[in-house]
Amino acid sequence: MRNLILTATGKKGYGKTTLLAQLVAPCRRAIFADPEGKWPARPGDVEVRRAVELLDYLADIGAADPAVPFGVVYRDDADVMKAAAPALAFGVRNLTLVVDELAWLCTPWELPIYLRRLLQFGRERRVNLVGTTREP
Repeated sequence: MRNLILTATGKKGYGKTTLLAQLVAPCRRAIFADPEGKWPARPGDVEVRRAVELLDYLADIGAADPAVPFGVVYRDDADVMKAAAPALAFGVRNLTLVVDELAWLCTPWELPIYLRRLLQFGRERRVNLVGTTREP
């Protein structure tokens, strides 16, 4: 994938997560933001449960270098995740951010600042944004 914004919309149980898991399987650099705790981790993915753990892990592996592959499943409180996941994706660059259930992070009336930044400038930062939602 390259500079992509993609959402899968549908009712609970329609296979949105399964479809996106198949689409993003080949991604070399990915953060999977999973507030519901249902994203299927790939072999080799690291799971973190706090924003500071995610930040520390990305710094430890040198994720700012686009040649460094990684997969991180990030499971945290949705209120923390709505700021942390898009902000780290925006800062690290050259990756795919997968948000499994966007409704946990935003509403039709509220779009967190760094999620807005990814929609505006993600292409320049080479960030793919992929998500599921039950409601468009």
